[in-house]
Amino acid sequence: DIALLTGVSGTNMIGQSVVFGSNLLDHTETGNGTFYQLTADAVEVTAYITDVDGNEVRTVTGLSGDSTKEIDFEWDGLDDNGQPVDYAEYGIRFEATDADGNSVPVYVYRTAEVEEVLFEGGAIFYAVSGDEILTSDAVLALRPEETTPEAF
Repeated sequence: DIALLTGVSGTNMIGQSVVFGSNLLDHTETGNGTFYQLTADAVEVTAYITDVDGNEVRTVTGLSGDSTKEIDFEWDGLDDNGQPVDYAEYGIRFEATDADGNSVPVYVYRTAEVEEVLFEGGAIFYAVSGDEILTSDAVLALRPEETTPEAF
């Protein structure tokens, strides 16, 4: 049965929007698909964006510290000097502190579309937009395009 084979092979995932943990930010004309969630409320949240060589491109301060929801990370695509950067992949990490100055863990996720299904050694891998390759167990959720985290 073709439907059964398609489900087993993972090809039914092509075109699906998936959520996965990622420290990569795919800067495109249509956004980046990155969002974060805090384990506790924070009074200070900062994002650090780096280029492929690890050089800091932008520091974004004043981000939402609300731990009750996923927070969409919006970036204007400018570096710290106010100059536009190339559409490309960047690294991203967050630091957050609570009112007592303690570090608050931040989980970083990305939503991307599955573009290709790969098979190697009996395992299924997904190539997603932004040139990232995921193991099938790295996918945390499927997300319909119209369902996005709230912006801060």
